[in-house]
Amino acid sequence: MKGYRVPTNFSNAAQFYPDNSGELGGFAKAPVAQTLVTLDYSQVLAFTPGVTIKKVAYILDVQTTPLLIISNSAIAGALLTFILSGGWGGITYNLTVQATLSDNTVRTDVLQLEVMGDDCMGYDSCRPVGRAIRPAPIPDSYNQALLSGACSSYKSGCITYFICDTPPTTPRVLDQWFNTTNHTVQEYLTDGVNFWWQPFYVDVKYAASSLYYQANANQNSFYTLAPDMNGKSGMINATNVVQAYVNGVRLVPGSDFTVNQQASTVTFARPIPLDDIVMIDILAAPNP
Repeated sequence: MKGYRVPTNFSNAAQFYPDNSGELGGFAKAPVAQTLVTLDYSQVLAFTPGVTIKKVAYILDVQTTPLLIISNSAIAGALLTFILSGGWGGITYNLTVQATLSDNTVRTDVLQLEVMGDDCMGYDSCRPVGRAIRPAPIPDSYNQALLSGACSSYKSGCITYFICDTPPTTPRVLDQWFNTTNHTVQEYLTDGVNFWWQPFYVDVKYAASSLYYQANANQNSFYTLAPDMNGKSGMINATNVVQAYVNGVRLVPGSDFTVNQQASTVTFARPIPLDDIVMIDILAAPNP
């Protein structure tokens, strides 16, 4: 979404120069890394003086948990910048960048991103010199990881499996924790900025409705019972989880948008520009 400030606390940077091929190339990142990506359109815009980038949409070919996050998208002249964070190790994503120019032509460029995986990203301390670790199986006997109030753990290659009644104090991303108090398994996740323990069952949701709206000028409120671009609508109930996207960029609930369940309304903190595409996912947990 246009207008977000690009932060400086990214891990690395990658710059590409779109041409007529539609292929931007690719790069690799660690799951915990934040990469500032810059697309410099100056070469292609040089042939059409006065034409600038009007807006942009992002499309991923695969969705994973943890998510590959596209954030802080910003346009400055011929430069488009955004931050990539998260993603699942070992997965290669194809990110399609659709840039609408001021003359209403649309460019489509594909960026290939590999999230490094099983070798502990090649530089981690859990990889012995000269060989890569293959993860060992999680123990099938409690004799290998004692259940107690003190936090015991089992090392499975690069991932640690904790067994204790309180959150482990030194976890790393993708570590797992069996909570002996409520008997749940959680995984340590990050969006590139924040870190948290995520219960496995929370992500088991189905989409009750996926709605697509084309915004009016400076529209910031969307009524989900009104027909969308495909004639679909959906009611937001108290048990639903709502996810919102603008031009393919996922927004943060509470700060970027709020939800009124009783009114079935999603309200954005910033007005949405004319013709931007708003996607609203109404999610519900399945019956146990």
